[in-house]
Amino acid sequence: MGKWSEISVQRINPAVIDLMEMLSDHGCHVAGGYARWACSPRNDSPLPSDIDVICPSKEAFEGAKADAIIAGAVARKDTDFSFTFRGYHCPLKIQLLKTYLGRDLREAMSSIDFTVCRVALLNQHAALADRDFLSDERNSCLQVVAIEEQSVVNTFCRMLRYARKGYDISQADIIRVLEVIKGADIEASPALAPECASYRDVGS
Repeated sequence: MGKWSEISVQRINPAVIDLMEMLSDHGCHVAGGYARWACSPRNDSPLPSDIDVICPSKEAFEGAKADAIIAGAVARKDTDFSFTFRGYHCPLKIQLLKTYLGRDLREAMSSIDFTVCRVALLNQHAALADRDFLSDERNSCLQVVAIEEQSVVNTFCRMLRYARKGYDISQADIIRVLEVIKGADIEASPALAPECASYRDVGS
């Protein structure tokens, strides 16, 4: 498990505050990329393309989904991994994640791959974050702290996206991820496999 600290929210869209009020009724939290941007000590931190929401249980997920629909949310996609919708006047799409069902907030955050994404909004003023979050985000450092074989392809592709945003990744972390990819069944993710396939033999 990681070690956590409470930090201040630096910026937030008023529409997200309305969303968070609904989510709090179900014990759900805005986390990941949007929470990173909201709490970043940098004024130039890149805005993510969506708002990820950690749901601690199936009941919490279904409750938040139902409330979103009642509030007029427009569903975009419902998969095994998330329910994506537009609503609450938020400028970004919102994703209720199914990935963390059955885990409390700290346990869920401990499985997030990068320190700069290990942050969740507790309310409009405060957030829970990895102890290295502020330092790594301030220095645009992408530190890989969790690699799961079943999602390593996603981790690798996220590394590429963060590199394009200007984050620095250590050679050691790149090698660690590629070593897991070499042993993983990336064919299980055929849409992403071509992007990763050319890296399987790196370092062999």
